[in-house]
Amino acid sequence: MLRTMGGICLAGLLFSAGCSSKVALRPAKSCDGGNIEMCRESCDQNQARACYRLGWFYEEGEGVKQSHNKAVELYGRACDANMAIACRGLGIMYWRGKAVKRSRKKAITFYQKACGLGLPEACPTPEMLAEAEGRKRSSAGGGFGVQVKVGQPGGSESSEAPAPESGAPPPSE
Repeated sequence: MLRTMGGICLAGLLFSAGCSSKVALRPAKSCDGGNIEMCRESCDQNQARACYRLGWFYEEGEGVKQSHNKAVELYGRACDANMAIACRGLGIMYWRGKAVKRSRKKAITFYQKACGLGLPEACPTPEMLAEAEGRKRSSAGGGFGVQVKVGQPGGSESSEAPAPESGAPPPSE
């Protein structure tokens, strides 16, 4: 807010004749909006959402040099703070062996944590559990499926649908 001799000027709106239309107050980009430094600062203050977002930026190479190792580290911090989508991101990275040694069992652990934290699309399917236990090899595109009820509510049909990538940013709060 800028005080002028004749009144107050807010975000370029004129409230007095003495306010210049060239003056505009603009909010800085947020972490969600891509402000990497804001994400780093917030993550350093143990804000799980910022650690997740920063991890996503590293995984995707958005605004930073791509580093899957850094993404795993940051997703881990956010998952430790019970951010479901970060746990799911770790699950995907372990399932695929992205920057970590491929481990279906570890992936399932992260998927189950995300599922338990209320992210239903992270819940492992019976096929994924079987594959992680070495009982069966999944034929469905990498094993990222979730069970989805088809038809009427309470119906018994199910089909396997692919879950979105870990890189999907969380909804804005």
